[in-house]
Amino acid sequence: SAWKSTRVWVDEVERLYPGTSRWFYTPVWYLLEETEFYPSEIYECAKQLPHDELAEYLLSGEGLEESAALMLSELTMQVPWLLAVKPSPEALGAMACAMRRAELAGQMPIFRRAGIGMLWLLDRLILKEPLPVRECLRELRKIVKEKFDKQVYPMGGLMRSPPKRRDLEEFSKRVKLLKAAEKAFDKCDMEKGESLIDQAFSIK
Repeated sequence: SAWKSTRVWVDEVERLYPGTSRWFYTPVWYLLEETEFYPSEIYECAKQLPHDELAEYLLSGEGLEESAALMLSELTMQVPWLLAVKPSPEALGAMACAMRRAELAGQMPIFRRAGIGMLWLLDRLILKEPLPVRECLRELRKIVKEKFDKQVYPMGGLMRSPPKRRDLEEFSKRVKLLKAAEKAFDKCDMEKGESLIDQAFSIK
């Protein structure tokens, strides 16, 4: 079958470039298609993510599998920052899930922030990959950038708000604070950790 032949190709590339198969299995490729996504499709993508790190921000509860819409969490503005703390292909897939979940719920500020998060993650992941993979990821970044450059938002009328350098810098600042908080908690410095989280989540 086509799937088996694709798996053979993916396994061969993995043999030559260990770790690259993670890029094949991330749902980001599917979620960037220009189509309308249903809750069940977003849920299936989120369910594939590591549950101890990423899926917990996107899924809520258990035992409600008859209703994918109920299994998807309501997102907050902080979720894209949290998903980016440990850059990886899986984190990029989770960010794409958050983007589509926010779109489904009409949460356009979160939708835009998830797009910024995808660009931010790609900027960090591209240089870690072998040269052949870098070219594919640069093309992926171009696709994401073009999507959000052209995106129209209903903000007192229809308008565009392309991601700017300052958006990426602000995103980076928040994620760095969350990483520092994580290190503080690892050292059992709860007070410092809580303070850093407050700074990361501050609207200032």
